[in-house]
Amino acid sequence: RNLALRGVHTSHVLYVDVDFWESTNVYETLHDASLKEVFAAEDKLAVVIPAFSMVRMCREYVDCRDLNVDRMPTTVEEIMKLIDAIKLGPFDPSNRGGHGSTLYQEWFKQPLGSLYDLPCIKSN
Repeated sequence: RNLALRGVHTSHVLYVDVDFWESTNVYETLHDASLKEVFAAEDKLAVVIPAFSMVRMCREYVDCRDLNVDRMPTTVEEIMKLIDAIKLGPFDPSNRGGHGSTLYQEWFKQPLGSLYDLPCIKSN
């Protein structure tokens, strides 16, 4: 990761762990004209994108990604339904050092494509 980040020659980078699946519309959302203006104006801007974890869809402990992919939510409404059904939740909620800056409750209230100012970065 650090080697890859040293090779970045753009103003901003989207860092995603290899085992994360980004939102189907993350590219379009981050390229919205209003967000591009904010990115252009603030060269030290960091954006936290919430990470969620789904309950495994296979019974045995094997790679069953094909069973999970079709059930992945694509909208906030679908995320909320899976949370209500206890099939999805915040990724690694006990890891405050890694995900402590993610304000899930605020994210759910945000209009699509808007940014929320974090009072403090708590992640390491």
